[in-house]
Amino acid sequence: MNEIKNASLGKRIGAFMIDFLIATCIQIFLFIPFIMTPIIQKNIDGTEVITRSNLITLVTFTYLILRDLPNGRSVGKKALNLQVRSMDQSPASVLQLTLRNVFVMLYPIEFVWLLATSGRERLGDIAAKTRVFNYESKK
Repeated sequence: MNEIKNASLGKRIGAFMIDFLIATCIQIFLFIPFIMTPIIQKNIDGTEVITRSNLITLVTFTYLILRDLPNGRSVGKKALNLQVRSMDQSPASVLQLTLRNVFVMLYPIEFVWLLATSGRERLGDIAAKTRVFNYESKK
């Protein structure tokens, strides 16, 4: 197997920003019809607003946690030609891809950690034994 190069810090941050933008869009597009419209129409109480807000947050975090499935390539990673793989460069398992992204809930800490390690690995990468590499398609 050819040696695959580690992804640069800039590309990793760019991919995350694309994925985070998608997550933000999910929240906005769910917020308007499921929360704002009923509030304007006065068909919803405070408890229902909280319940619906929690569901929207759950959908958003589900996207962020599962975004690299099934092939280690989220929308952001595809756009910047990246892929999550096991440390030995073999394809990452579903469990690895999910576990590494559970740490996204700690994204401010993850970002500082990523900068401190020169972009090589996040805390989620350490826990899941993964790394982000430049994507090489099989031609």
